Amino acid sequence: MPAPSSAYTLIMRAYGPGAKVLDGTWQLVKPKKAGQG
Repeated sequence: MPAPSSAYTLIMRAYGPGAKVLDGTWQLVKPKKAGQG
């Protein structure tokens, strides 16, 4: 997904959150720059 070259905020929305999302034990995978595998 294209992103600006300046600072920005990445927001994730979890639909139908399970218990791990609600209790904080689920961790989001860190985003990578395109072409970094």
